[in-house]
Amino acid sequence: MEIRYTTLTYDLAEPVAYLINSCFPDMTDDDRYVPEDLELMADIFAEGSIVALLGGKQEVVVGFGTGIFTDLDWRNLPETESEVLGELCVKNHDPAGKFYYGSEFCVHPDFRCQKIGRNIYDRRKEVVVRNKKVGFFAASVLQGYVDYKSGIGIDEYFRKIENREIYDPTLSMQLRNGFQIVKPIQNFFDHPPSNHWSALIYWGNPEMGKTDFREI
Repeated sequence: MEIRYTTLTYDLAEPVAYLINSCFPDMTDDDRYVPEDLELMADIFAEGSIVALLGGKQEVVVGFGTGIFTDLDWRNLPETESEVLGELCVKNHDPAGKFYYGSEFCVHPDFRCQKIGRNIYDRRKEVVVRNKKVGFFAASVLQGYVDYKSGIGIDEYFRKIENREIYDPTLSMQLRNGFQIVKPIQNFFDHPPSNHWSALIYWGNPEMGKTDFREI
């Protein structure tokens, strides 16, 4: 299987929008993407949006990750992710921001567990390093908490994931990819299966010397 990684362009806007909407079928109509949303991302910060394409006679979009540069104080987060990102997940992009904040991320269900997600994260890390940013923040959707939320609290859920006692499809992959859990956050975005809990995570750029979130 040959996967090619590239940055977001106008011609990829429609298939990327389709992929995101397919991966998150529970999104409200207001939150669903249209190609024009992705075209705006390409206009404002194409470098920050990585697309995974399955090779063949006609390439198929199978993965996507995007984000913006911003100044973020993890101790005093805005109440919602929308406030971090701005309109259409990109309007608050600040080229001078100290951090990359990763927003949308998805891999087609048929192509998961094949290192596509890891490779998308690695390429976004390269954006951080290349632009001399301090680090990479994201809010992790807790896809697996729906199976545990009636029995354990969020802090214990994090501890068990860190100890590899249980597996979360998103957070476990991110921890294996060098991210740290900063703290639990609730109602940062809408995700009923996890009772609206998510994990603020961080990866520090080793070239900038602050690899632990407590140092920033």
